[in-house]
Amino acid sequence: NLEIYYTSENISDRLVIATGTYFRENDLILDHPHSIQLTSDETSYLVNIVLERPTEELTPLARINFKLLEDDLREKVFNGMNVNIQLCNANFIVVQTL
Repeated sequence: NLEIYYTSENISDRLVIATGTYFRENDLILDHPHSIQLTSDETSYLVNIVLERPTEELTPLARINFKLLEDDLREKVFNGMNVNIQLCNANFIVVQTL
């Protein structure tokens, strides 16, 4: 139920596989289809997560959980490299940042 889109010129297959494995091993795959996108900019890797309700403001607890996820991905998947989670609509247009 997890689709991972990525830009092949910026993201290695190893990172895609490691991200999928991380989501599976940490029970982050939902009961319904959902999507993330891995890409990068000049300074960091970007993990774009599609929100089910992109127009709703995140609760403080949800923000904390996304920041914890960002920190854990940085350590366990991206080997300490800079990682930023961005929250997106279904077209991967950023609607909220952490």
